Amino acid sequence: MSKKCGIDGCKNLVEICCECKINNYFCVEHFVVHVKKVGNHLIHSAFMEIKAEQASKTIKEINHRLRQISFIKSELNKFSSELISFVTLKTKKIAANLNSDLHYYTSIKRFIQERGEIDREVYEKLSSSVQSSVQVPPNLDSVKDELNTFFESQFKLVEGENEDDDYFWIENESLVKINLDKLKKTRKHVNASITSAINSCKLPEGQFFVNSVGTGECYILDVDDGEIAPIENCPVNTYSGVIACIDKQVFMINGYSSPMNEKYSLSTKEWTKVATCPLTQHVNTGGVIQDKICLTCYYQNSAYMYDPKTDMYKAFLSLSKGYKIVGHGFILTSQWAYKQDEEKGWKNFPYRAKDSDCCYCMMNTYVFKKGRYLYFCNCSQKLYRFDTKLFEYKIVSYT
Repeated sequence: MSKKCGIDGCKNLVEICCECKINNYFCVEHFVVHVKKVGNHLIHSAFMEIKAEQASKTIKEINHRLRQISFIKSELNKFSSELISFVTLKTKKIAANLNSDLHYYTSIKRFIQERGEIDREVYEKLSSSVQSSVQVPPNLDSVKDELNTFFESQFKLVEGENEDDDYFWIENESLVKINLDKLKKTRKHVNASITSAINSCKLPEGQFFVNSVGTGECYILDVDDGEIAPIENCPVNTYSGVIACIDKQVFMINGYSSPMNEKYSLSTKEWTKVATCPLTQHVNTGGVIQDKICLTCYYQNSAYMYDPKTDMYKAFLSLSKGYKIVGHGFILTSQWAYKQDEEKGWKNFPYRAKDSDCCYCMMNTYVFKKGRYLYFCNCSQKLYRFDTKLFEYKIVSYT
């Protein structure tokens, strides 16, 4: 909206319109003043009071979107600059070729006019070929429309996308975050005795359920604020395995060493047993795929799908020995990327590797997603980025 605020002398642009009077437009500051007056204001019918906890959560979501919008703007500027450079380069090249053709035919014409002669091969080509025609875009408006559709469909916020702003792990009582837009690393002290890699899964409200690998310590972590709260009465002392959240239930499933097959209710704070995991060897990894939990194992070939509704496991795919990474509809192994196709089931694609050094022993077992990329960080703290469109991975540097 390009109108100016209805208050005399205010030069701010309109952000809110009140229903109490036609064309009664205000900036936020003067709207607050306006609704204090007696009357049937917009605030009475469309606004609601918000509690401190709700306000904090809403502001956090707004801040998240502000960061995303800033990132979209920077990508738009970068894309625009590259597009202009590309168009300029191409048009200069075409113009140079056209100038060369102009010089060529002008020279032939002058040679005929001044000398009455022509190169034999040139004459045969001109006399034997079909008459040339012009090829230019018939309608530039159609090209503009296509570009306009492209820009509007690409550079925007997409509701419901499971995006992550930061990759993180915890070591030596420090929350280590890598911003996935700027690739900048930061540290913040947290009150948790986690000193090594972590198992984790993302919760519906955006926090993470976190377990220190090889221990029974579990926490709820707010990555934005760095606040961490312990989960009481974890059923086992040691744990290494799959953690996944579906319908406000956190599942901890593991068939190795001290088997743990439990689910934790975020609502009731209670632990409940689930069916025994069929994987019995070391290094269980997995994640949510659609409404089920995919489980894999370093030493076993079969991948299993656990259905929380039926409390049953089903083998569905044979994989090679080695680490597997699961998340967002993909299973990544050391050589293949498996992608779920709704019609054809699972399809495998060979990697296009940019870096040969790829270790899947992760600092955090959760697979982070930003745009078309999946991110994971190995035990050497090398950050890998997997391109879900080109099926290639590379190590990305951060500072």
